Amino acid sequence: MHNQFLIYQHLKKICDSKTFSKSVVNKQLLRYLVDQTLQGETPKEIDITYNVFGKHEVSEKGKNVRSYILNLRKKLDEYYSIEGKNDVLKLLIPKGNYSIQFKIDKKALFKEKTAKYSPAILLISIIILIISSVLFFKGQRRTSENVYFWKDIEHSDFPTTIVLGDHYFFRKTDVLNQSAVIRINDINSDEQFAELQSKHPEAQHTLEQLDHSYINIHAPVGLFKVMNMIKHGNPQLDLLFSSNIRWQDLKDRNVIFIGSYKTQKILKEFHQKIGIDYQVSKATLHYQVNDTTISLKRVFQEDLRTEPASFSFVKTTDGRIILSFMCDTGMVNIALLNYITDPNNLARLEEQMATSNSSSFKALFQVTGNQQTDFEIKLRRIDKITVNVDEIWP
Repeated sequence: MHNQFLIYQHLKKICDSKTFSKSVVNKQLLRYLVDQTLQGETPKEIDITYNVFGKHEVSEKGKNVRSYILNLRKKLDEYYSIEGKNDVLKLLIPKGNYSIQFKIDKKALFKEKTAKYSPAILLISIIILIISSVLFFKGQRRTSENVYFWKDIEHSDFPTTIVLGDHYFFRKTDVLNQSAVIRINDINSDEQFAELQSKHPEAQHTLEQLDHSYINIHAPVGLFKVMNMIKHGNPQLDLLFSSNIRWQDLKDRNVIFIGSYKTQKILKEFHQKIGIDYQVSKATLHYQVNDTTISLKRVFQEDLRTEPASFSFVKTTDGRIILSFMCDTGMVNIALLNYITDPNNLARLEEQMATSNSSSFKALFQVTGNQQTDFEIKLRRIDKITVNVDEIWP
């Protein structure tokens, strides 16, 4: 039995697409065929000309129904090859038939359903990595001793909160009345989810808010590396996800943020004020230095991609420290964390900052790699932060 609500929802999506935007006849014909199929009818050519084109057009267009069906079939193929290539439901018109066949794309369905298990898998990964960290800490010597800013956090009198950037997910019911957990880049909060529902009231019955989120692989890897750097000092550690933090959670504490630019949540405004602003829609990082803005965009070249990344070290007057590791994808952040936790690289950073007379700085990087493997990381520049940190941090 077909889920008529979801079929009509999919039909509306097709009719609203760019492929069908100028095809009035194709939209009318497709709607009619879907209606007839759901009613259990297979229309004849005379039925199509009369009900789609009107009784006055029967003699003129009656001989051309096959041509219109052929054009509609081509339009559907065009839609599913571009805009609808990831759609789970496919509307097909079999040759020699004027009814619609509703087909489930198993690959697209598998992709949606596997996303359902990703949060649980990554949660298990975090637990495994934390246990591994504890075991690793027992047998390793100190690595952060006298290594630039890590020793400041390790020996700080303030407790430290590690914030992992998490992605917003919600549940969507498919045409089989089964549900899958999905993510849209532009939806990163309850407010944006509510806005999505208000814009698409016809889809409200298929969308459900969740009480959990999703983290990329760089979050547990980053957690492992950071804990390894501060393991022997400050014992007062908290772990929070960015979707749940409030400003009062960060008061009188050191903060270490590890995440993508999409997961900054309330920290986004702070990063903008120190000159690090990322436009998700354009995949572009705007790095502000005094009156100059340096814009770096994600670039694809053959099988490689090059992306910007940023790191910032901010120290308040009373000695609290705010560290931020930010990127667009997991591959980049892992490369950045490897760089910032390497003693040789840290020594070079310390040497470059020695003449700046500033306790706070930010750094701009570019990382080149493929999928989850980074091949090269470049430090583009390092700059002191000139704003009054006490005025922008709680």
